[in-house]
Parts: sequence; C-alpha cells; structure tokens
Amino acid sequence: MSSPFTSKLDTNYCPKDEEVVEIRDLLVEPTLRLKHLDDEIAELQRAIDKLAAERDAVAIFVDAHKALISPARRLPLDIIQEIFIACLPTHRNCVMSASEAPVLLGRLCSSWRAISLSTPRLWATLHVCEPYSSAIPPSELHKRYEQRLEAMTQSREDDISWGSFFRAIIPFASRWRKIGLMNLAPILVEALSHLTEDDVPILQSFTFTSDGVLYGEQQRWSSVRILHGDSVLKLLSHCPALQTCRLSVVEWRPSSPVATSVVECPCLTSLYLMCSGDPAAVLQRIFGFLLVPQLRHFEFEGQATPDSNFDSDFSSFHAGSKELESLSIHSSVLQRPAFFTLLRGLPPTMRRLEITVSWDFTVSNDILTLLAPIDMISPLCPALREFVIKQCSSSDEALMHCLKSRLASKFCERLEDINI
Repeated sequence: MSSPFTSKLDTNYCPKDEEVVEIRDLLVEPTLRLKHLDDEIAELQRAIDKLAAERDAVAIFVDAHKALISPARRLPLDIIQEIFIACLPTHRNCVMSASEAPVLLGRLCSSWRAISLSTPRLWATLHVCEPYSSAIPPSELHKRYEQRLEAMTQSREDDISWGSFFRAIIPFASRWRKIGLMNLAPILVEALSHLTEDDVPILQSFTFTSDGVLYGEQQRWSSVRILHGDSVLKLLSHCPALQTCRLSVVEWRPSSPVATSVVECPCLTSLYLMCSGDPAAVLQRIFGFLLVPQLRHFEFEGQATPDSNFDSDFSSFHAGSKELESLSIHSSVLQRPAFFTLLRGLPPTMRRLEITVSWDFTVSNDILTLLAPIDMISPLCPALREFVIKQCSSSDEALMHCLKSRLASKFCERLEDINI
C-alpha cells in the first residue's frame, strides 16, 4: 500500500487540517480490509481450537491405553520392590520425610502406595526424631507431633507426646533387629523391662540412653548402652548371649552394693567402655565380677581423676581377658602407674594395639621401650601385627630401637602395620 505520507511516518510531524482529511480518506479502505482479516483470523482460530480440543481428547484416549501396556506397568512386583529399596539412603537410616523414600514413594499414586506399604524392607530402618525446639510455638509443635505420629501409625491421637511414638513401636517388638532409643523417661524404660526374649526373637542391637535402668531377660542383644555404673553388672547378668557391648558409664555410685557373685558373658567378644567418673574404679569393679572368656576387642575411654584411691591391681582384668587380640586406650584413662601396669599384663594373644598419648615427651618413649623385646624370652605382645600410637612425641632413637629389636627378636611376629 502506497501513501503520500510515507516520509512523515514514525516522525514528530504534525499534519495540517487539509492533510488530516486526506489521511482519513486514505484509511477507509485499509480499515475495512483490517476488519475483514480479523474476522477471518477469528474464524480460523475457532477451527484450530476445535481441532486442538479434538486432538487433546484423542491424545488422552491414546495415552491412557498406552499406559496400560507400558513396560513399567508390567514390571513384576518383586522388581518394583527392589527398585523402591534401591531408592533408600545407604549411609544413614531413612527419615520420616515426604521428600524422600520410603514416604515419598507412597505419595505418587495409590498403587505405589500399596506396594510401598506392603514392602517391609522399606520400613526396616527409620529415624524418628522428636520434633522439639524451644523456638517452636506450642501449637506448631503439637502439629508436628501429629504429622509424624500419623505417618507412623496411620491414625490420630488426642494426647500426643514422645511417649506416643514409643507406644507406637512397642507392638512391633517382634520385628526389631536393631533399635536405638534416646533419652527415655524412666516410665518408658519400665515398659521396656517387661519385654522378654520371645517378644524380640530377632533383636541383635539395642542402644538406649536413660536415667532409668533396664532389666529384662534378653538373650540376643548385641549392643547395649546404659548410663549408670551401678547397674552394669545387673544388666549384663540378663544378657548371656551378648556379643558386642557398648557401655557408657557416667558414674559408679559409692552407695552401690558390691556384687557377691561373678557375672558371666560367655559370648561377649567386643567391649567398648567409656567412663566419665573414675575409670580405674569402673575397670576394676566391672572386671572384678565380670567373666568374659571370649573377649577379643576392648576399647577403653575416659579421664583419670587426680584423687583416685584405687590401686593398680588389674589382675582380675588380665586373668579374664586371656584371649584379647585388640586394645584401644587413651593414656589419660588411668594414672601413669596404673596405665603401665595395665599394659604390662596384656596377654600374648594381642595382635592390635592402639594408644593415644596425652602426657609429656617421656611417655611415648616409655611405651616404645616397653614394647622393645630386650633379652626377653616372653616379650610384651609377641603376636602384635598392628601398632598405632597417636599424638606420639617420642624420640627417633626410641622408635628405631623398638622397631629394630622387634624385627630382630625370634619371639616376636613381624609388624605389618605401624601408624605413629
């Protein structure tokens, strides 16, 4: 379309009155043409919309039928379950979160929900954290309790507390294999005390912390953690099949009654003992009345007290640990004389020794000297294969003397791993 005003378009030119009339006459035909094109486009758009709606309906029909024959829908149930299991975290327990497996798997569709709920292995490891924080308003805190409890039990409770979570898992004790319960109130510990071996037939690991003390008839626990030293022996007396034990002893109360009979754990092979009171007292008290003939691995942590009034007699420990193969200990656990008394009495079965040093320069040298077999028919730890000494400050002479003397001794096995 030609126009006498082409040179004036897209400028600030102001037309004269006679030019305004001329422009209006010029636009009559293009305006009619524009309306005709708009009408034609609208008609075509209605046709396109109709075709698009028809196309969407056909696509829905086709896609719905294709879904019936999709490979994923035809996967065997056991394959789907294995895929679900592969979605679980491997470095930690699952959490009760809608953003990850296994809870997430049940939120995608009803069939997946049914499969996830019918797959016990998906729910075999769960971490249920108490939703407590002083910064959370009470109403919001109660709401979080409700959500987590409903996710666990598929039901609601009016009176909700941490005890509600505990009560929710008690009926499933027969399925427990490994379980950890933190900061249990004494009343909840009392509920645990009524469980018997028949109630937990596959239980292998049980960890709990509490101000209360658990007494039961368990035979299959392989891990126990408690807090009061005066309850250690009584608890262990109920666990003759115990294999691996972790004891965190806060204190040994002076008023505690002294045991009158020996407690035997014939299956116990691994023991971790952490003391925050007087380690020497705890060690002598436990091993004075605890018989562990199969003990192979022992870790001992704590901090010696300056006013310890226990002597350095560890004969009961040495006599009851003749099969010991591995010892991990910190030099601050005992006063220096008691520490070296303990080392000198180690059995010849020792194959791994790990010591963390926290004393002065001479201690590392003394330890190395103790391990150096100078003209000894029965040197200390002759079967030692792995020796780890952390924070070592020994002299090069003491280190080389220890290594050379052990290599030259016909009574010592060759050290395979040295970490100093």
